[in-house]
Amino acid sequence: MPGLPQERQDQALEALRRIGVHARESNLARIGLLEEAVDAAADGWLDRSGRDRAAGMAHTIAGSAETFGFADITGPACELEDLFRADQLTPEQVETARTRIAGIRASLDAGPTQLGQ
Repeated sequence: MPGLPQERQDQALEALRRIGVHARESNLARIGLLEEAVDAAADGWLDRSGRDRAAGMAHTIAGSAETFGFADITGPACELEDLFRADQLTPEQVETARTRIAGIRASLDAGPTQLGQ
């Protein structure tokens, strides 16, 4: 933020950090819902509407991840989105989804890798 006084830069960075904390918390909640969606898919209960909602949540996670210091989860979140866009999740895809979700949760739990942490 060249040209801004240091105090204004610090305020802007702090505001961005607060937004990032909220985004992280929201993404953790989304991960919980994705875990439920995967369980429903494994049991054969996840319909098209449920898969679309799950794909949308994965898309939202992917979109906010890099912005708020979680660049490593963008790819796995995009992969989840693709899995949920399928007509049905195979047992192998269910396991892949569980693995991706676990990795995303671990990254979110560890905290951001940028934005001053």
